[in-house]
Amino acid sequence: MYVPDNYDQWKRHDAEQCRRLKELPECYHCGEPIQDEHYVEINDECYCFDCIKNYYTKRVEDYI
Repeated sequence: MYVPDNYDQWKRHDAEQCRRLKELPECYHCGEPIQDEHYVEINDECYCFDCIKNYYTKRVEDYI
């Protein structure tokens, strides 16, 4: 009788998580799967909020 150990269960769980990550849209800027509930789409390209915040958001104070 075969009894799976924790490593076998972890491998199965990891494979499932990897499969789900491949189904998610990828950020056009960083290339990572977008795991948030929302993302920004500009010209049919998906962007995560971290990239929008870090690379595409400017403060008005910087121009005054």
